[in-house]
Amino acid sequence: MIYKIPTIPLTKMIKLNLSQINKDYIKSTYVGKVAFSDLEKIARLSAREISGGGEEHFFQRPTDKNKINKIVHFIEKNIFENSSKRIKKNVDMLSLFPTAMILSINSNYQNGIDFDEDSNILYIDPSILSLDNRPMFIVDGQHRFVGVKNFYDKHPDILRKFNIEFPVTVLLGYDMYEQANIFANVNFQQKPVNKSLYYDIFGSLPYEKNKITLAHYIVKHLNDDNDSPLNKMVKMLGVGEGIVSQAFLVEKIIDLFGSKNIFREQFINYRDGGDDYKKVYKIIYNYFSSLKDEFANNWPIKDDKEKYSSYKYKDVMMKTTGVGALFKFFSYLGNDVFNADTDYFKKIYRMIKKVDSKNGGKNLFGSESIFAGAGSAGLQEDLFKELKFRYEFMNFLTKKYKEEEIIDARRIKLNGRFLSEVHLTNGTGQRPSDQEISDKPFMENDEIRAFDI
Repeated sequence: MIYKIPTIPLTKMIKLNLSQINKDYIKSTYVGKVAFSDLEKIARLSAREISGGGEEHFFQRPTDKNKINKIVHFIEKNIFENSSKRIKKNVDMLSLFPTAMILSINSNYQNGIDFDEDSNILYIDPSILSLDNRPMFIVDGQHRFVGVKNFYDKHPDILRKFNIEFPVTVLLGYDMYEQANIFANVNFQQKPVNKSLYYDIFGSLPYEKNKITLAHYIVKHLNDDNDSPLNKMVKMLGVGEGIVSQAFLVEKIIDLFGSKNIFREQFINYRDGGDDYKKVYKIIYNYFSSLKDEFANNWPIKDDKEKYSSYKYKDVMMKTTGVGALFKFFSYLGNDVFNADTDYFKKIYRMIKKVDSKNGGKNLFGSESIFAGAGSAGLQEDLFKELKFRYEFMNFLTKKYKEEEIIDARRIKLNGRFLSEVHLTNGTGQRPSDQEISDKPFMENDEIRAFDI
C-alpha cells in the first residue's frame, strides 16, 4: 500500500501494470508500461525555464522543436504503410521507444494513489487530476512524450486505433535532488547535454553547498540584478538571448575557488555556513562594472527589443575570448583584489588603455583585433598575456613618469631594437632605451607585442 485512496469503484480508476523492483522504508521503484492516453492524463513535464515564470527546482531541458519534429516523422515512418495513413499490421512497439521513460510520483499527492502488490497494479483516482495537478513528473523522456502528443495532434483519428505504449520506470519517494541526479546520470554520463543546463541543475539544488552552487549563485545574480553590468548578458541554460554562456562563466568562477586561488578561503567560509561569498560577488561585480566604464566603446549594446545578441555583438571583450582572458587577468592580480573597489580596477584599466591608446582599444578588444575569432583557449591565453604585458609595461613607465603625465605609450621595434615610446602631456615623446628595460618581465617572449614602425 502506498497512499490511502478514496472509496470508489476500481473500474473508474486509471490502472498501470507495474512490477516493484526496489523498496526500502522511504523509496520504491517500479517498472512496466504505460499507454500514451493514460500518461497524458497523469504526467507533466519538469522543464526548467530560461527566464520568468519557471520553477527553479525543475531540471529538464527546454524541449527542442527540431528533435520533436524528427520524432513525429519517425513514428509516421514506422507505423504507416508507405505514404498512406493505414497502420501496419504488425508494429513492434518496442522498436519505437526501446528505452524506459523515467517517471516520478509527486510526493504532494497523499491521497488518490494506491499500489496493489498482489496484482501489481498502480491505481490512480481520476478525481485528483486536472490540467494543473498531475501526480507524476516526467524525469526523463519529455521529448518522446511531446513527440507522441504532436503525432496524435497531427493525426487525431489514430489514437482510437493505435495507442502507443511506453516502457517506464516509476520512482516513489525520491526527492528533487535524487531525481536530478538520476536525470543527470542518464543524460550527462551517456550522451552530451549542454553544460549550462548541468550547472544550472546542480548549482540550484537546495541544501547543497559546493563550488558549483556558489558559482551558479554568483552568475545568476550577475545576470538577474538590474544594476549588474552583466544584467541579461548571460545565456542562461546556454541558449537564448545573451552574449556569454552560463557554463563558461560558472567554470571561470569555480576556478577562483581552487586550492591555490584567490577565493579559496571565501569558498570554505561559504561551505561552513558563512557569508563571505557576498564579498566575492561584489568584487566580481566591481571588476566588470569598471571594465564597462573604461571600455565603453567595446561594451555590448542592446538591440531594439532590449536584448543582447551574440550575433550582433562583434567585439571580443565580452565573448568567450575576452571573458576568459579577463578572468585569467583577475587571478593574476591576486590578493590585491580583496579590498578592491571600482576606483582600484578603473585605475588598472586606464593604465591598460594608455598602451597604444591612439587605436582606442580596437587592437585589444575590437572586432578587428588580432584576438578576434573563435574563443579558443589559445586566444584567451594570448589576450591575457597582452593585458598582463600592458599592465606591467605601464607600471614600469610610471616609475619614470607620473601616471597622469602619460597620454600614450607603446613598445616599438626599431631597427631590430625594442624601445618604449612614451607621449607626455607636455607634448614631448620619450624613448627609453632597450638597455633600460631589458631586464623587465614584459620583455620575455613578447616580441609579437611590439608595434613595428
